[in-house]
Amino acid sequence: MPELPEPVPAVDAEPAKLQIRVQNTHGPAVVRLAGEIDLSNAARLQDQLSVLVEHGHVVVDLSEVTFIDSTGLSAFIVGHRRATAAGTGMH
Repeated sequence: MPELPEPVPAVDAEPAKLQIRVQNTHGPAVVRLAGEIDLSNAARLQDQLSVLVEHGHVVVDLSEVTFIDSTGLSAFIVGHRRATAAGTGMH
């Protein structure tokens, strides 16, 4: 199984607003998100998901997300479409 890339570094004004943790297991990569997903960080999330789905299946854990706006939802839609195009999956 190839080594997964490191998470995309935070570049927004409030880096602690969204935490992205990637766990590489023997199965799909598990992306654990915590905090708020909005316009200030949705692009970073979308970039991270896009990179990960190229390496295999991805499971997203939203249990610690406290807020998500339409740009955050869009990041998941784009990630899912890229996973489908790559022949992998995102759940």
